[in-house]
Amino acid sequence: MKKIVGIIAAVAMIATSVFAADISAKVELDGKLFNYDGGTKAMSALNVDKPAAQHWNAVFSASASGDNAGASFVVMSGADETFGGWNTGKELAGKNWQIWMKPTDTLKLTIGANGVNLNQEQITWSGTALKSEGDGFGINLGLDALSIDVLFLPGLAKDWFSKADGADAVVAETAVKIGYGADFGNIGFLFKGESTFKKNTIAIGYSNNFDGLFAFLNAGVILEKDKDLAIRAEVFAKGNVDSFGWAIWIPFDYAGDAAVGTILELTMGFDGFTGYLRVNDGNWLAKTFDAEFRLGAKGSVGAAGWNTWAQFNVASKSFSVPFELGYSF
Repeated sequence: MKKIVGIIAAVAMIATSVFAADISAKVELDGKLFNYDGGTKAMSALNVDKPAAQHWNAVFSASASGDNAGASFVVMSGADETFGGWNTGKELAGKNWQIWMKPTDTLKLTIGANGVNLNQEQITWSGTALKSEGDGFGINLGLDALSIDVLFLPGLAKDWFSKADGADAVVAETAVKIGYGADFGNIGFLFKGESTFKKNTIAIGYSNNFDGLFAFLNAGVILEKDKDLAIRAEVFAKGNVDSFGWAIWIPFDYAGDAAVGTILELTMGFDGFTGYLRVNDGNWLAKTFDAEFRLGAKGSVGAAGWNTWAQFNVASKSFSVPFELGYSF
């Protein structure tokens, strides 16, 4: 880890002096101040850990960007990652490496981590399903209000196209997103093909601001060989009145059975911190009620941001007090 930080510092100094790049980085640690497991009746306290696979909430993230080129990466942890986990004693590993460049004002090329979505819910920032993301090659063409993204995403150390002798050709994930913005709002179209186009997603999205209210609608179908048609729709809205804010996200799925989820968050700003209440249920139509309730507060002390909350899970009857602490520089 010391070697990684040393390399980052050296790169930052070179980039700043030679290329006049904008450098930013963040270190984050999470954990639990208290935890009670309703299933085992076990209790524990004061644990430092990192949730797995949260590239948006990584142990370490850094980026450097100039007018025509840039790079970024994050350092991950978590027991379900292929490189091992935080508590196994193994090394942390990099993930979501990316280098981008703009040969012209309208053309952007990205190698490494790539991703597009029609619209992203802004409560957990991880819930939208109508998206394409992974490692590979990305091309973005921006022409005034029109934006076109083309992604080729085989994953690290894998080929987007391959064909062995006597075998059928194999094509990895491929995506095209077209977006257009005007006075009436923003509209988008997404096509994603997987497994040599045996599984395809076709979706549209719309977003706009309505006198302080931001809202969007995503809707799409998933066509997979030898499977029934699947439908996905997502509605999001947020707004505020003075120091009171609210946001709600409702995903709907249908693939033989219907599922309706909800994330609702209410916030109130105070001097030095923001208090919030969050209710999250993945499927109100499920036989078992499995909602999660959070009551917390978040704020900052200088460049350090903090977030802690009391969390209760209905189905498992578990209670915990997690925390997130990050420092940006």
